[in-house]
Amino acid sequence: NLRASPPPPYLKDTCRNGMVNIAITGASGVGKSSWINTIRRLKARDPGAAKTGAVETTQNPQMYRFPGPTGLVRRVLNRVSTAFRTVAGQEYNDDFSIRLGDRVMLQDCGDALDGQVALVVSPTNDGQWQVELESGELVTVKKHQVTGVLADCVIWDLPGVGTPNFPQATYLRRMGLRHFDMVILMSASRFTEAECILIKELQKWQVPFFLVRNKVDADIEAEVEKAQEYDNDVPELDIESQNQIERRTLANIKTYFKLEFDLDDVYCISTKMKFRDRLDFLKLEKDMEVVLRRQRGTTTA
Repeated sequence: NLRASPPPPYLKDTCRNGMVNIAITGASGVGKSSWINTIRRLKARDPGAAKTGAVETTQNPQMYRFPGPTGLVRRVLNRVSTAFRTVAGQEYNDDFSIRLGDRVMLQDCGDALDGQVALVVSPTNDGQWQVELESGELVTVKKHQVTGVLADCVIWDLPGVGTPNFPQATYLRRMGLRHFDMVILMSASRFTEAECILIKELQKWQVPFFLVRNKVDADIEAEVEKAQEYDNDVPELDIESQNQIERRTLANIKTYFKLEFDLDDVYCISTKMKFRDRLDFLKLEKDMEVVLRRQRGTTTA
């Protein structure tokens, strides 16, 4: 019921424009900024990257855009059906129109162009639009030749729940979590009592969410160092021994969350390059893709 629980002011524009909204929440220092950069395929020094390295407490929701269709977004958008704001056949108004920078899908342009995705470059004097194809070619189209406007995907870095400024009792409503396509709840150690209550609220309102235990690389490296210190005759463990420690550490963390919090499907990840393929980062990304397609009614080819 949007009247009873409208989007908060910071979300109104992205909700009205049909954007895909992903929230990430967690305490300061759990690695949200690094994850935001990694999921968007950005390095810390790239333009638009979230600042990393400094421990800061997020006081206001911060939005981050995907710099074009990459990674998760590319795979979803390659399978788009209704992840578009429908344009053709509907009355246009100021809030529901084609804009510069929109990615649009073409129709009624001939076999060579129908179904292609193009970037809106500029309007023409006669009410048409110049668009750029993925090949770089520029073509001019009319409004009826646009079948949909591709929804932008944004990530919102939210303040953590359960602090004096953001108490658990009002957090879900104040942050507008019911209006997100999915929520990432991240920790670098354990989930707090307020976060566990938030999990139950997300379940109650049927908001898709993912529980993420970040910085698992630090746990693994600590266990490797402990094993090396235990056996002074071995200056460095062999690869197989290190892999065994990695698997055992991963299993111990998952068992802890199951026994302590009765939580299954906790994704153990690291945003460091050498650990991404070996831990749960790629699985998390794939499962997010599945939920996003389901939320937006998209289908696989």
